[in-house]
Amino acid sequence: MVQALNHVGLNVVLDVVYNHLHANGPHDKDSVLDKIVPGYYLRRNNDGFIENSTCVNNTASEHYMVDRLIRDDLLNWVVNYKVDGFRFDLMGHIMKDTMVNAKSAIGNLRKETDGVDGSRIYIYGEGWNFGEVANNGRGVNASQFNLTGTGIGSFNDRIRDATLGGSPFGHPLQQGFITGLLLQPNGHDHGSEATQQLMLSTAKDHIQIGMAANLKDYVLTNHEGKEVKGSEILMHDATPVAYASEPTETINYVSAHDNETLFDIISLKTPMEISVDERCRINHLASSMISLSQGIPFFHAGDEILRSKSLDRDSYNSGDWFNRLDFSYNSNNWGVGLPPKGKNEHSWPLIKPRLQDPSFKPQSSHIVATLNSFLDLLRIRYSSPLFRLDTAKAIQDRVRFHNTGPSSVPGAIIMSIEDGHKGITSVSQIDPVYSFIVVIFNARPSEFSFFSPALKDRNLELHPIQVKSGDEIVRKSVYDAFSGGFTVPARTTTVFVEVLLTNSSSHYTIVYANLTYMYAFIHVFVYTCNRCRCDEQSGNEMNKGDEESSNYTDRRVLSMSKSILVKNTKEMVTNLDFPKCIKVADLGCSSGQNTFLAMSEIVNTINALCQERNQIPPEIDCCLNDLPGNDFNTTFKFISFFNEKLTSNTLCFVSGVPGSFHSRLFPSKSLHFIHSNCSVNYLSKVPEGLEKNKMSVYITSSSPLSEYKAYLNQFQKDFTTFLRMRSEEMVSNGRMVITLLGRNAIDDPLYRDCCHHLTLLSDSLRDLVFEGLVSASKVISFNMPLYDPTDEELKEIIRNEGTFQINDLETHAFDLGHSKEENRESCRAKPGEKEANCIRAAFEMMLVAHFGDAINIDTLFAKYAHHVSQHASCMRKTSVILVVSLVRK
Repeated sequence: MVQALNHVGLNVVLDVVYNHLHANGPHDKDSVLDKIVPGYYLRRNNDGFIENSTCVNNTASEHYMVDRLIRDDLLNWVVNYKVDGFRFDLMGHIMKDTMVNAKSAIGNLRKETDGVDGSRIYIYGEGWNFGEVANNGRGVNASQFNLTGTGIGSFNDRIRDATLGGSPFGHPLQQGFITGLLLQPNGHDHGSEATQQLMLSTAKDHIQIGMAANLKDYVLTNHEGKEVKGSEILMHDATPVAYASEPTETINYVSAHDNETLFDIISLKTPMEISVDERCRINHLASSMISLSQGIPFFHAGDEILRSKSLDRDSYNSGDWFNRLDFSYNSNNWGVGLPPKGKNEHSWPLIKPRLQDPSFKPQSSHIVATLNSFLDLLRIRYSSPLFRLDTAKAIQDRVRFHNTGPSSVPGAIIMSIEDGHKGITSVSQIDPVYSFIVVIFNARPSEFSFFSPALKDRNLELHPIQVKSGDEIVRKSVYDAFSGGFTVPARTTTVFVEVLLTNSSSHYTIVYANLTYMYAFIHVFVYTCNRCRCDEQSGNEMNKGDEESSNYTDRRVLSMSKSILVKNTKEMVTNLDFPKCIKVADLGCSSGQNTFLAMSEIVNTINALCQERNQIPPEIDCCLNDLPGNDFNTTFKFISFFNEKLTSNTLCFVSGVPGSFHSRLFPSKSLHFIHSNCSVNYLSKVPEGLEKNKMSVYITSSSPLSEYKAYLNQFQKDFTTFLRMRSEEMVSNGRMVITLLGRNAIDDPLYRDCCHHLTLLSDSLRDLVFEGLVSASKVISFNMPLYDPTDEELKEIIRNEGTFQINDLETHAFDLGHSKEENRESCRAKPGEKEANCIRAAFEMMLVAHFGDAINIDTLFAKYAHHVSQHASCMRKTSVILVVSLVRK
C-alpha cells in the first residue's frame, strides 16, 4: 500500500500512539507489555496508581526500555514499510530525549545501506504541555518549547485560536479574527469596545507571527508599534506565542480531527443572521491563511468541501453518521441530527437552533465552489518558492507585514514576500517568475482599502490563477501603483504578484532547484493534459478535467508509441556511438507526473542498452518544453516521481524550456532525441477563411471544401516550420518520435467520424445558444486551432521539407475508454461523463480563453455527457493515432 501511494506521488504519514495503552496488568486479556514486566512500562503517581491524563493508561518513555521500544518500532516502520513520516499523538507525554534519539536514528539511515534516505522522514506531533508531565514534571518532555532547535514539528494552536477565537476549552461563542470579533458581534459578551479592539489587534499579532512560521526570533511590528521578536509576543498566561527556530518546526492549522470541523466552528461563532455564502467565504479565508503561510500547512480532511459533523465536538465514537465525507459534493453532512450527549450536551442550547435552521446548510454549488477555490490556493502556494521558504533567515529577510501598529485598520493583514534582486545583495533570487508578492487577508465584513508608500510604483497584478478563478468577487481586487493603494472585497484573500520576466522572449530556461524538503499534508489533485499550442487561444493554467480520465488517456496513447520509442532510442545511441552526453527534448510536455513517462522510458532504454553493451551510461539533459504559461513549478514537483521511475542512478539534468515549438528553442546541432505526444496537431493560429463555418467548431461532413483546404494549408505551413526548426537543432542521425491525432485515408476529405468529439462539442454549444445561455456570434467566431492529418498528408509534408527521413509510421485505432457493455442502458451515462471529462481536460482552457464569463463550462460539458449517453453510436466511434519516427539526415 505504501509503495502504491508513493508511486502516485503521495507521501504516507503514520499516526503513532505510544503515549498510552488500552489495558494494564498481567491478567487483562488485552494487556501486552504489563505481561512482560509488570508495572514497568506504565507511568504511576506517588500512590502507585497508573496515570491516565492521556485518556487511559499512560506509558513511561522516561524508562529506558519504553524509549527503546519506541525507537525500534519507528525504525521498523521506516526500513521495512518505507513510510514517509510520523505524527505523534500527545507527543508532549513522551520525553524529549526519546523524540530526539528517534529522529537521529532515522536520520542516520542511508539509501545505499538501508534502502531509505532517513533525512527525508518527517516527525511531528501534538506538543501539548499538560498532565503529570507538564513543565518537565517527569523529565524534559517533548512539548512545543522544549523541541525548539530539534527539527521536530509541533502543531501551532496559537494561529488556530487567534484565527477562530477563544480555544477548544473556552466558550464556543468566543469570536476571533475571521469570525467577527469587534466587527460583526454575535451577541456574546466580549467586554467593552476597547477590550475587543485589544483582543482583535492581539489576535492579529499572533496570526502574523504564525504566518512567519511561528519563529521565536522573527522581528515584526506589533499592535503597539514596537519592534518585537516572536518570543516577546505573549499569550494570556504570559507564555510566548512563538517557539520555533526553523519553519519545519511549525505545523500551522485551524482544524484537525479533534473538536468541531472548520465549517462547524465558523457556524457556531459567527452571527446567526449572516448568510451561508458568507460562512463559506470565511471557511475559505481560514484555509487561505494557512496555505499561504510560511511553515508547514495542515488541513483537516474535508476543510476543502465544507465538511460538517453537525457540530459534534468529539466524534471518535460517533460512527459514519456524523463523520461522513461526501465526495459526490451533494452534501457537507450538516444537520443530520443532534450530536451525542457526551461532550456536546452543555452546548445543545446553542446547537439546536442552528441545526434546525435550513439557511445554515450549504448547497452543492457552495461545496464545489469552495473546493475549486481551495485548489486555487494550492496552485498559488506552489506557483512560487517564496511561499515555501526553508530557513528562518530567509523568512526574516524576505517576509514583511504592513498595516501594523496602533493606526492599523482592524481585521486586515497585509504580507509581502520579496525575492532577491540587484537592490538586495544579501538575498538570492530563488523565484524565476515573481520578484515580489503581496497577500492581503481581508477578514472584515466590508471592502478594505489600504495605501502604502512602501508598496508604491510596483508592477503588481492579480495572480493569474485568481484572474481565472471561479470566484467573481476576488477578481474585483484592485492595485493602483501611483498611490500604492489596494482595494480588496469583504472576506477575501487576494494575491498580487510582480512578474520578473516582463518580455515575451522564449529564449530562457527555468531549472529545477532541489530545495530542502518541505511538507504539506493535504490531498492534492493534479490535472494533466496536452495543452493547445495555439498562442492566440490557449490558456495558461491547468485544466479542470477529470484527472483519472486524463492520466489514463495519456498513458494509453504513450503505450501505442512505446515500441517505436524504444527502438529509435536504441538506434540513436548505437548510431551515434554512445555519446557521453545525450540531450533529449519533450515538446508540448504539459504539467504533472505524466510529463515524465516518456522521458523515463527513454532514459531507462539508454541505461539498459549501455549495460547490455558494457558501456558507461551517459549524462542526460532532459528538456521539458511547453508554452510560457505552463505551470513548470507543478511539473518540477514530480522530479521525485521521475527519479523513482528510473531503473538506475543516472545523472539526469531536468530543465524547463518555455516557448512555442513553431520557433527555435535550442542551440544548433544540440539535440539527440525529440519526443512529442499529441501536440503538433495544434496550429499556430486558426486558419483564415472559416466564416462559413456557422456554429461548428471544426470540419464536418457538411462543411464547404474550402474549409478543409484552409485547415490543411495551415497545418502544412506549421508542420513544415516545426520540422525546419527541429532540423536546425538536431544532430545528424538524431531521432524524433511524434504521436498525432489523425484520421483514416478515404476519398472524402470532409469525413470526420474520428473527430466525433468535436461534433458533439459543437452540438453542446448550439444547445447553449438555443437556451439563450450564450450568444450565437460568440459560438460562430470560435474554431478549433488543430488539424487531424492522414498518414499520406503527413508523408508528403515530410518529403517536401526534406531534412528528415521516415523510419517508422504506424496507425492505431483509439477510443476514449468507453464501457464494453455499451448496449446496456445503465452503462450509457458513465461513458458519457468519462468522455466529457477527457474532452474537458483537453479543451477547457481554449474555451475559457474565447468565451470567458459568457459561458458556464460545467453546463457545457454536462450537455456533452448527455449527448454521448443519448447516442449509443457515439460510443462505437474511434479516433486514429499516428505514430511516426524520423531520422535527421
